[in-house]
Amino acid sequence: MRSGHRVGADAVLLAAAAGPPARRIVDVGSGVGAVALALLTRWPEARADLVEIDPGLAALARENAATNGLADRVRIPGPS
Repeated sequence: MRSGHRVGADAVLLAAAAGPPARRIVDVGSGVGAVALALLTRWPEARADLVEIDPGLAALARENAATNGLADRVRIPGPS
C-alpha cells in the first residue's frame, strides 16, 4: 500500500462544476492544490495563487504543480 496524501472526490467535483473559465484563480486553503491544478488543466489561459498555511501541504502543492507541468502558472507563497 502506498502512503501519502489522497485527493478526495469533492476536489474533482468542485473543479468540474466551476465555470465559466477564469483567468485568475485564488484557492485559499488549497491543501495539495488539487482543485486549482484541475482548473488550470481545464482552463489553459488561467493562472493560480494557492494559499496554504501548512508548509508540508504547500510543498506537496508545489511538487504537484511541477509534476503536472503547471509550475509556471502557479504561485504558492512561503518557503520553497
